[in-house]
Amino acid sequence: MTTVNPEKLVQLKESEELFNALVENMLDGVAIVDWDGTIQFVNNAAARMLGLESREDAVGRRPSEFLHPDSIARAQREMGMVKEGRADFLSDYQLLIDGNIIDIESHGAEVQYRGHSADMVVFRDVTERERQKAELLRLNETLETRIAERTRELKKGERMFRAMTESMNAMVVIADVSEGRAVYVNPMATTITGYAEEEMLGKVPVNLFSEESMKEVLQYQNAWLAGEDVPRVTCLEILTRSGERRWIETAWTIIDLEEDGLHKVTVSFDVTERKNAERQLAESEKKFRALAESTTAMITISAPTENGFEIVYANDAALNTLGYTWEEFRKLSPLSLIDMEDESQRKLVEDLLKVHSEQPVPSVNVEVKVVTKSGDRRWIAHTGTHVELEGRICDVSTSFDITERKRAEAQLIESEKKFRALAESTSARICITAEDNGYVKFLYANRALLDYIGTTWEELTAQDPMLFCGNDDDNSDEEVVPKGQKEWMDAAREARTRGISNYSYEFVDEFGAWIQMHAMETVLDGKNCTIWTSFDISEQKRTQAALQESEERYRTIFETTGTGMIIFDDEAMVLLANEEWARLVGYPLEDIQGKMRVMDFIAREKLAEIEENHRKRSMDPESVPRTYETLLQDKSGKVHVGIATIAMIPGTRMRVASFQDLSELKRAQKQMYQADKMAALGQIIAGVAHEINNPNNFIYFNLPILRRYLDAVKILLDEHVDDAAELKILGMVYEAFWEDTYKLLENMEHGSSRITSIVADLKNYVRSDEDADMKPESLKPVVDRVMTLVGKQVRKMVKHFDVETDDQLPEIIMNAGKIEQVLINLLINAGQAADKPDSFVNLKIHAVGSHVKIEVSDNGTGIPDDYLEQIFEPFFTSKGRDAGTGLGLSISHKIVEDHGGTISVETEPGKGSRFTVLLPTDSPAVSK
Repeated sequence: MTTVNPEKLVQLKESEELFNALVENMLDGVAIVDWDGTIQFVNNAAARMLGLESREDAVGRRPSEFLHPDSIARAQREMGMVKEGRADFLSDYQLLIDGNIIDIESHGAEVQYRGHSADMVVFRDVTERERQKAELLRLNETLETRIAERTRELKKGERMFRAMTESMNAMVVIADVSEGRAVYVNPMATTITGYAEEEMLGKVPVNLFSEESMKEVLQYQNAWLAGEDVPRVTCLEILTRSGERRWIETAWTIIDLEEDGLHKVTVSFDVTERKNAERQLAESEKKFRALAESTTAMITISAPTENGFEIVYANDAALNTLGYTWEEFRKLSPLSLIDMEDESQRKLVEDLLKVHSEQPVPSVNVEVKVVTKSGDRRWIAHTGTHVELEGRICDVSTSFDITERKRAEAQLIESEKKFRALAESTSARICITAEDNGYVKFLYANRALLDYIGTTWEELTAQDPMLFCGNDDDNSDEEVVPKGQKEWMDAAREARTRGISNYSYEFVDEFGAWIQMHAMETVLDGKNCTIWTSFDISEQKRTQAALQESEERYRTIFETTGTGMIIFDDEAMVLLANEEWARLVGYPLEDIQGKMRVMDFIAREKLAEIEENHRKRSMDPESVPRTYETLLQDKSGKVHVGIATIAMIPGTRMRVASFQDLSELKRAQKQMYQADKMAALGQIIAGVAHEINNPNNFIYFNLPILRRYLDAVKILLDEHVDDAAELKILGMVYEAFWEDTYKLLENMEHGSSRITSIVADLKNYVRSDEDADMKPESLKPVVDRVMTLVGKQVRKMVKHFDVETDDQLPEIIMNAGKIEQVLINLLINAGQAADKPDSFVNLKIHAVGSHVKIEVSDNGTGIPDDYLEQIFEPFFTSKGRDAGTGLGLSISHKIVEDHGGTISVETEPGKGSRFTVLLPTDSPAVSK
């Protein structure tokens, strides 16, 4: 057996990684083609130029699939030259990609790729360069048409000039500006370019300059023609006749040869070696920095000093991992980063220093625990290599943060301990099998399985695991321990067909016990393994049978009871509902079960209470009453009052709930209660009316007598008032006194009449079968009288009192006095609710369709939700015994109903209320 040096493997891996890093960062395309003409590798740049989505799409294909038909034969011929080892090649080809022709410049050479000789082709897209060449030719032709023939032979000093230029080690070219034609080149020009003198005279070869230099030449030429200043000395890259790239430093000037016209003289020195050195240095540094700064690896370079080592470079990954800035990091010693408090780390450093002092090693690979600036301990995999940099042997360190891997390894060890403890303590029978070179063998079996089979681990591992599940031969007389061959084969076959890695099956073993076997296919240590877990489910089978029988019995009760019943889970999702529940809530069963929550059926005012009870029941079922009254809301919005009973289903988190609808019973009780109150109210009103009428009669019948007395006194006083021109009574002039006196008398008469009317209303409240005094009238006079009676009182209660009515209101059939009473009650109530500095009461009356709409709104205290159902009941008041009788809204409600209208309220506690009365303009439905 051949022993492979691990260090060699690391070097090979690092070489391949370096190669991949280099070619993937190149702008040029790179392809490797084996001697059979099959592509083995392309980089991303090549894949893009070949029109492929990924570089893997090129592997296995032939270059001829991408070449233009005109280039295939030449490419094959030049690849053959490389294969035969005769020479590299440098050629221009054309690609045909998706119907587009792409010009490329290609260089091929023999390389060793994965142990075999192959042709490595480096190519770049020069389509733009070819276009620029054509543009340069077009520009030269344009110059020829614009500038007349002005060239003449050189005359004076030609011999001296030739002797001087032909002996120079610089390339000298003289060109006619008007034609762009070279009229003289010295021998060094042919030496540098490789072109013969006759090839350079006349038209300069269009492919003399590289693509980038061609752009620069065109730019300078166009700028000079436009009269702009251009550099007189520049560096340009040329392509020699053999395809070699060379750099020249060119200085130029324009001379006027009088009759021969303007000529351009260029003197160029070959600076290729200098440029190559500069470029290689820049590329090397650029690649190193790009690689170092883009990698996640921590890279540092340490150089020896008199006192040890100093850090001369660190990439961002190293600084970020260790938490230092470069200014801080460069002052540290490499050894100061190691966790010397760890005994193993301290010994590791001592051993390395000892080995290095005896014989310096070229490289070292260790795992080290370092301390970050913040004091955290982190593990890194460190590789150190000695290289010579600027005359010093420096240590180049490449490190990777393996803290998570170390933590995972520790967790894996701990997890394995826990797994073994769990597996050995459980009653479940567990084993692990693995496929190894086509065979199956046991990797693990717990104590429960060994006891069940009646064997030891050593005996078990000597047997074929397949024997314990039978085999495919139905005629086999081999003993199956335990039984389950057919079940296992069927389950495994179905699982593999469906691509399932977890499957279960059940069977009866030789002892008559039901066994549930679960198989999970996975990969452990690179091998395809199966984890087998089996349980004795005989008791579970018996329980399921009993449960099924019990479920059928209770389902019959569940479905036939006359009470709505549901079963719901811990999330309040309804799992099961009977037909009575569906009838009660108005939803079909398929829309309820698994789709709606219990809270979807609870009325808004009870929702918070039910949710709180549900939460408490989840924590402690005994903390919540099992039976309580609640409100259910059906699909139409109707609210049902009833008794809910909720209980936990033993052994589960589910609940069963029933609801007994008591809405009709509650409604009947309320009607009886209302009838009883109305009977009592009739007796009270009869007595109150009698008691009020007696003193009011004294007032009502005495007021006309008082008016006659005042009239008589006024006649006597009028006769003497002329003799007392300055007469005042109670501080008022004589005429004002009598005017105010008669107004007070009128108000007293009107008030007494109102008392009489209110008493009559109280009687009418319980004597609704009497004929009402109703006739068509407009609300305008009613509003005016109401303002006279209570307008001043309301304005004293609030800061703003606004009245808004239509100019033309339709007549309604009404009892004006009763509607007046409704308005007074609503306005007084609104004013009494005022509790804010900027309080208001608004009265709005408008015609709306076939109704007149009356709105009384305020921004007062509002009405609590608990009071809304009671505000129209007789004697209900929230003002206290001294502030109200509780009859105002009750009487108003009865009056509006007698007129065939409706009265409603919108309120928000703390923000105010709005009462709305709708009175029909046609004949009212008088209640009986």
